[in-house]
Amino acid sequence: MVLNVKSSNDENREIDSLKFLVNTKIKKNIIDENLLVQISYINQFYASNNPQQGLQYLNELINKGNLLSTDRGRILIFSQIAEFYSKLNKLDLAAKFFYRSNIFAEKTGDKSIIAWNTVNLGNLYYGLEKIDTALKYYNMSLDLFNKIKKIQEKKLGSKIIPGEDYWNWGISVSIENISLCMLSMGKFDSALAILFKNKKTKEGKRVTNVGLQYYYANIASIYFLKKHYDSAQYYARLSIKVGDEFIGDLVFKPDFYRFKSRALAEIARVFFMRKQFDSMNYYLTESEKFMMMNKNPVNFAARYIENASFFAEHNNYDLALKYINKSIDLFKNNVDISYLANKTNQLLAEIYEKQGKYEQSSKHFKQAIIYLDSLISETNTQSIMSSKLDIDLENTLENIRRLNIENSSKEEKLQNQKKTNILFTILFILLISILFIVYRNFRSKQKLSNELKNKNYTLEELNIKLNDALSEAESINLELNASQEQLSASYFKLEQANETKNTLFSIIAHDLKNSIGGVRNLSQVLMKDIKFLDDVEKEEIATLLNDSSESLYKLLESLLLWSRSQRGQISLNAELNNPFFVAQNSIDLFKSNMNDKKLKVINNIPTNVEYVFDATLLDTIIRNLLNNAIKFSNINGIIEVNLQEKLDYLQFTISDNGVGMPQEKADNIFHFSRGKTTPGTLGEKGTGLGLLVCYDFVKLHNGEIWFESQVGVGTTVFFTFEKIKE
Repeated sequence: MVLNVKSSNDENREIDSLKFLVNTKIKKNIIDENLLVQISYINQFYASNNPQQGLQYLNELINKGNLLSTDRGRILIFSQIAEFYSKLNKLDLAAKFFYRSNIFAEKTGDKSIIAWNTVNLGNLYYGLEKIDTALKYYNMSLDLFNKIKKIQEKKLGSKIIPGEDYWNWGISVSIENISLCMLSMGKFDSALAILFKNKKTKEGKRVTNVGLQYYYANIASIYFLKKHYDSAQYYARLSIKVGDEFIGDLVFKPDFYRFKSRALAEIARVFFMRKQFDSMNYYLTESEKFMMMNKNPVNFAARYIENASFFAEHNNYDLALKYINKSIDLFKNNVDISYLANKTNQLLAEIYEKQGKYEQSSKHFKQAIIYLDSLISETNTQSIMSSKLDIDLENTLENIRRLNIENSSKEEKLQNQKKTNILFTILFILLISILFIVYRNFRSKQKLSNELKNKNYTLEELNIKLNDALSEAESINLELNASQEQLSASYFKLEQANETKNTLFSIIAHDLKNSIGGVRNLSQVLMKDIKFLDDVEKEEIATLLNDSSESLYKLLESLLLWSRSQRGQISLNAELNNPFFVAQNSIDLFKSNMNDKKLKVINNIPTNVEYVFDATLLDTIIRNLLNNAIKFSNINGIIEVNLQEKLDYLQFTISDNGVGMPQEKADNIFHFSRGKTTPGTLGEKGTGLGLLVCYDFVKLHNGEIWFESQVGVGTTVFFTFEKIKE
């Protein structure tokens, strides 16, 4: 697929052309709706690329013309100034301008602006990690948009133009933000349910590809936290796909790059959890490449810290420190993101403490304290809460000033109409009146201030009680959830134990009976008819008797070995060993079976390497897997044994070009249930216990084992051993 992506030069030329049109209209004093739309379009570009330049541009426009002469102009300018301050993490200033925008929106009756400003206030609290307060604002915005929807649908009916139903877009954004709050609270199932409920709105005509990118990326994140890695990878790839398909429709692309980078990082984390580090490194590199294309240092500094936190949490300190150093390089040259340095210092302190480097840990912990991040967050929260009061007081003072101007105007008219001898009397009366008004307004403000203080104290007390009640309820809910999870886990283990018991009974009742029955029948034939049998017949019966005995012995050996493993009677005896000779010893045991099928087994393990592992357990694993490969190989087939050394583990593979199997069956091969074994190419039989023994012995080495297979092509089994230091 070839992507139709506009270059940054094309974007700049488009913005420069629009700025020229805007300047021309302002010079001619043409302040209309079209001009406001064009200014909004330009500010979208600055919001995504450089909020500081956006503030400078708005300041230039205000100085050039009469943009603030209309309520619509004030609404637009104040809301966009607020958005720029929000991008720059100056949340108290952002809140003040959102409230200023709301005042004029209420004056004009524009409920949509009030609803969007409510969303933005929720975003401010979400950024301060005040999730409960953010959730309150998102629910308020959802209620506002639903009311707008009812009014518009009743008013327009079937005349609603697809793409113009902005209220549905607002509903979608509010619901998605509520879902993010649930995710932050650890309520993964609730967050996922809310997102899927919102699916129809997200896939409608109004939503851009960026909206879908963000939607699918959020679903991927939730599935990853739930440890459903296949689903997480699916939705991350879906996020990338919808972005790539429609990128040509975008006006500006920074958000596209940011969400694509996030989806790529999510895929990298899935590969990390599966220990497929080559794939992980590829997707991390791709993620970083697209984040750099975003050109907003705030976004990719935050991504670096997010990556560092993830790897530190999973004890990969080398990768964690790599991304921390990248974020530090950004802090040196960009003061607008210096507030993120506090998180970096906290993370460094935790990593060095886990590594036992207590002096370095103490150093970074002290630096984190200096930033006083929690105090700054609290101050910002209080500033946001007081912003509405500041705006209300400013509005009251403005009314007083307007009243004084009106009184002064009346006084001037009276001066022109009255005679000189009455003028001084009127002036005196007016002066008394003005003083009385000022005094009355002063008393009113004082009374209002006292009432506001009392209400604030009452609200704070109620809020504290409510928070205590909510905390207690949440604690009880968490305890109930934990108990439920424990019961579910116990039930699952009980089912597994019951299934294992039934399978063992089935094996003992069927396989042992058949093998022992075969030996008994052949023994009876020899006892009764030995005098009548010639030497050839005796040799055939002896061969059959030996085969039955050998099969019975192998079955008993597998049962006893697996039984010891299940009871924890097999421990790891790790010593320095040569894996080539262990594998070759196992191969030599199957020469007779190999000759029967004319098979070629190639041992590709280097002869000159040694590692620390349990040679007995490795020998048992390779013997069982070789037996399986021989069983399903065709005549003249080839089997290969390989070993690859990774960063912190060894990866063994045993490959054959035999009959293969569907991948779905390969994925469930270790599920212990009767009736899933398949005869070999020469009718060989098995119980499946050998594979379970392999599974347990690999787990003793802190490793993983899995199959990759294709019908008619062959099968490769992978298993890993954690590297053990001598």
